Amino acid sequence: MDVNQIYPSKYLAAADLKGKEVPVVINRVVMEQVGQNNESKPIAYFEGHEKGLVLNKTNSMNIATGYGPETNNWSGCGVILFPAWVDYAGKSVEAIRVRPSPSAKAPTQQSGAPTPSPSTQQPSAPTSTLTEMTFRARPPVCGSCAVEASKTTFLRSRAIRSAGRGENSSPAPGRW
Repeated sequence: MDVNQIYPSKYLAAADLKGKEVPVVINRVVMEQVGQNNESKPIAYFEGHEKGLVLNKTNSMNIATGYGPETNNWSGCGVILFPAWVDYAGKSVEAIRVRPSPSAKAPTQQSGAPTPSPSTQQPSAPTSTLTEMTFRARPPVCGSCAVEASKTTFLRSRAIRSAGRGENSSPAPGRW
């Protein structure tokens, strides 16, 4: 029996990706109460999928780097979900990471005008919600370099996972 089928999660987990990169299109981002403390967190829902992804700061900033900081403008934007091993609370755990898809749409402001490039945006102090945050611009990286860096990280995490389990298999399949 697969424990993920016995105790299904409302939100995406790394096991749902079955060890593979998954291209998706963001349908919407909404704030929901999650976890034992009922914290308000942004959840990204994807076209054609029921489960949403709880967006931590790392994944939110990765999406914002490609599509701007306004989460309302992320609808219709393509991203790639991929499993990665991360340190969490002193342990190495498998998590989902996100990167913008190289063939995704350009970000737009609510008026429909193109969003200024991150290098022309003025940084400001973060406010109380993610949708109001403005992030500092990062140095520009070409799409090919970004894709290669992400693939290298993914392959490295897969090798570490396989070595740790003593096997070379993906997590059991499951519908998400």
